[in-house]
Amino acid sequence: MGIGDTRVKRERNLPAGNWGPYVQWCIRRGLWLRGAALAVSVGGCIFFAAAAWLATQDRAVLGIDTFRATLALVAQVGASVFLALELAAARREYREV
Repeated sequence: MGIGDTRVKRERNLPAGNWGPYVQWCIRRGLWLRGAALAVSVGGCIFFAAAAWLATQDRAVLGIDTFRATLALVAQVGASVFLALELAAARREYREV
């Protein structure tokens, strides 16, 4: 601390990152990010469902055929399910804290 520095030196009695409001903020931010990831994944499901439907009508989206669109839809639905389960577990853990 130099001359004219107005910062107050504080004694820290807790290790960094263990301050209650900060931990709660980090958990809330994590929940928000998990929700955003789930929303993006659901958007991907909608896109691949539309691509699969259009491919059956012989109107391919971005050159995706029926098989690839269906495979991508199944994989995206699986990812969305796992993201939803992880979000539910994180919310349950947040309520317990």
